Amino acid sequence: MQLSEKILLALSRTPQTRDYDLVREDWTVDNALHLLNGAFPDFRRMIAGKKILDFGCGWGYQAVALVKQGARQVIGLDTYLQSLEKARRLAQTHGLTEQ
Repeated sequence: MQLSEKILLALSRTPQTRDYDLVREDWTVDNALHLLNGAFPDFRRMIAGKKILDFGCGWGYQAVALVKQGARQVIGLDTYLQSLEKARRLAQTHGLTEQ
């Protein structure tokens, strides 16, 4: 099983279950990868130096956190333009517009 499949399975939930406790409004760059770091103890090693596609990046907290934890580049995609603009500003605030 590939890493992407493992991540999807670890973070997926059935529609009948409640949502995760950590909602987007509570996210920061410091806690955005909490679930991934908990599910994959060697997550930092897995992403080190990699190019990552953040599909449904929202406000960009995970994308920025991924770069700060060692990803070489993260490309964030989202269909909601206002979210993308917030994500761009967040990346700029952290000096990560090139990553």
